[in-house]
Amino acid sequence: MTPEPLSRRKALKLALAATAGLSVGSMGALESDRMERVDREIRLPNWDADGMRLAFLSDFHLTTPWALDRGLNALQMALDAKPDILLLGGDFIGGDFLNRDRVRVEAERVNRLALAASAATCPILAILGNHDYNAGYWNRMHVVKALQASKVKLLVNESFEHRGAVFYGYDDALCGHFRPDQTSLPLGAKSVVGLLHEPDFANAVPSTVSLVISGHTHGGQICLPGGRPLHLPTGGRKFSSGYFEDEAVPLYVSRGVGTRGIDWRFCCPPEVTILTLRSA
Repeated sequence: MTPEPLSRRKALKLALAATAGLSVGSMGALESDRMERVDREIRLPNWDADGMRLAFLSDFHLTTPWALDRGLNALQMALDAKPDILLLGGDFIGGDFLNRDRVRVEAERVNRLALAASAATCPILAILGNHDYNAGYWNRMHVVKALQASKVKLLVNESFEHRGAVFYGYDDALCGHFRPDQTSLPLGAKSVVGLLHEPDFANAVPSTVSLVISGHTHGGQICLPGGRPLHLPTGGRKFSSGYFEDEAVPLYVSRGVGTRGIDWRFCCPPEVTILTLRSA
């Protein structure tokens, strides 16, 4: 049966719809690489290390060569800010449990990123995210070894002291390794930053923590104009992005560096976070 020819009006509508779709897709792909440096000064009531500058990068998802390029660009932007400490918030890989060869390639990219980060003159701390755990034990160990072959210090429910501040790295909550009731801090610690991949668990940390910094959400990755997310992941549905100062423990959530699923963003550019922490 010969298909009925399209009317000029219907053909025009289809052409316009296709053009609009391609335009949105192109804009989204471009925005994935439009790295934004977010500088913010935060005043904390429970903070003595006045003027501490933190650089925070999260959610690299190094599944492709261009994801690595994106990560290296974000890293250089962070290093150019000359922070007192560089923090990496997890989800270094895509977490494809079924493809071990792919995870090994992604772990090699993690190592390249970590070695580039080793050019920093400040300490570099990292935690793991749910996608790093979702790859399975042996695959996760590739990521751990890739980080440990550099200057990056991986924190697994443990702390690190630097210039009068304490940084506590919580292990991943979605994968069942979060132990807030076992938070072990140096005696008398006051200026404490908690690194926690999924922000929805932040209210479980003890009140001795001054600030929690998280990633995981990608800010929604694809948002309506104004930044309203169309979808947020489990563990990141209460707090999409930005600073939440009225929580029991103040919380900052980054939009992250990389993408997951479709490799584009819309109304939600990737983020290099630079925080200056002040005494209230």
